[in-house]
Amino acid sequence: MKRLRILFLPAMAIVLAATPAASQGRAPLRAATLADVAFIAGRWGGEMGGGATQEWWSPPEGDNMLGMFRYVKDGKGVFYELMSIEQTADGPVLRLRHFGPRLTAWEEKDGATSWPLVEMAAGRAVFEMPDGQKRLTYHRASHRAMTITLEELENGAWTSQPFAFTLEP
Repeated sequence: MKRLRILFLPAMAIVLAATPAASQGRAPLRAATLADVAFIAGRWGGEMGGGATQEWWSPPEGDNMLGMFRYVKDGKGVFYELMSIEQTADGPVLRLRHFGPRLTAWEEKDGATSWPLVEMAAGRAVFEMPDGQKRLTYHRASHRAMTITLEELENGAWTSQPFAFTLEP
């Protein structure tokens, strides 16, 4: 039995070291700045579930960018998001709060979610929650097209929900 434990423990250590931790996100990109994510700025429109979506982002000003999202279906607001991307010592961090009709907050009073920037390339930025369970990817495929993809780790598998947006005048 002791011999089996001696063989088992190193083998488990190798398996665990090779397996990405589901409860821990990737390290933030400390050297990144708001200039690296400025491509997100603009007034974006799209569709979702038979309704209209709009997302607006200001250009960087000072240490932040400000954004808002709304989903309207059958002429009524379904939900909204207030967002900021703030420059921190750990690099840009996306902060987000959800609201229902009448601006009823979904999160607790101090409950904005924080998504540090963990990956970037030209026209692409990936923000991930610190627990590694959710990420948002902003991908500007062209001057007028951007896709925002929400990915969630559920039961050990990633789900992906892309939202296509077009730059509006």
